[in-house]
Amino acid sequence: MAWLWNSWEEYSDYVQPVSVRRPLFNIAKKDTAFKAQREMFEAFETLIRTRGELYKLGFTGRDDDRPPTDIEILSEARGVVRELIHAGEELLLYHKRLAETDSAYGFLSQHDMVNEWERYGDRVFIEIDQLVTDTDELIAGFREIENEDEKFLLSNVELPTELESDFRMARNLFSIGLDEVAVFSAARGLERVLRAVARLRKIMMGRKNQIEPACDVDLFDLIETMSRIYWKRSDSRLITPQTTALLHYLRTLRNATAHPTVSVPSSVLVPREMAKILTETANRLWKDVTHTRAKFRETTIQKTW
Repeated sequence: MAWLWNSWEEYSDYVQPVSVRRPLFNIAKKDTAFKAQREMFEAFETLIRTRGELYKLGFTGRDDDRPPTDIEILSEARGVVRELIHAGEELLLYHKRLAETDSAYGFLSQHDMVNEWERYGDRVFIEIDQLVTDTDELIAGFREIENEDEKFLLSNVELPTELESDFRMARNLFSIGLDEVAVFSAARGLERVLRAVARLRKIMMGRKNQIEPACDVDLFDLIETMSRIYWKRSDSRLITPQTTALLHYLRTLRNATAHPTVSVPSSVLVPREMAKILTETANRLWKDVTHTRAKFRETTIQKTW
């Protein structure tokens, strides 16, 4: 779930790091996704360890506990604070999404204390305690995102394994910030479900004097064919006009990669919203088709587009 920044300037402007320097960012941008994951989790573990060391020194960050006042522990505490702040900034270097949450607000307000140490005087004990509180919030935010990412798209999906795989891939890609690739994976998942439905219900597409299985036609014809399928009893569409438009938009966007001159219409939806619509549509379609005996008004669609 590493989520890198687009540039050093973007990271620097937002985080205002006091410990992490540009060379570390340059290395991170060149790392493999696997290494970025490892570095991020190592920073997270260091954050937890150093927070624990401050706990042992008496800095609990809890309102009902008074911070220590023993000046003899300050030298040790200062070293731990430096390491903690570096770990926190490194974690945010690899996790842009976490940095932009409310959970990071306190840490981003407190992490410059290494530069203000001498100015604090006796108040330094209170500031360290506040840093522990802010670090606890940062850690909680990390774990919350981790839990959210695990459930994203798949929490209510009831698809066969072979039809779920693209949505699982989309979930994993979203968790590391590859939104554009992820939404294409979700679109491929819905395409796979549409082809499975067409195969299961023997939906055909006719053109001129030829009839062929809709599950075998190209994506454009598949979308148009399935958009013209209606349930017999309710007379409602199998897929809504909005979903049809979204599928065509993503198909055009995907083709634009190979044909840069193709004009792509803009969309008001962000990738995560698109992926949710695609996943929910696929799940509902499969449920409707496999859990009921309802029939379609017609199963052979003549190509008129």
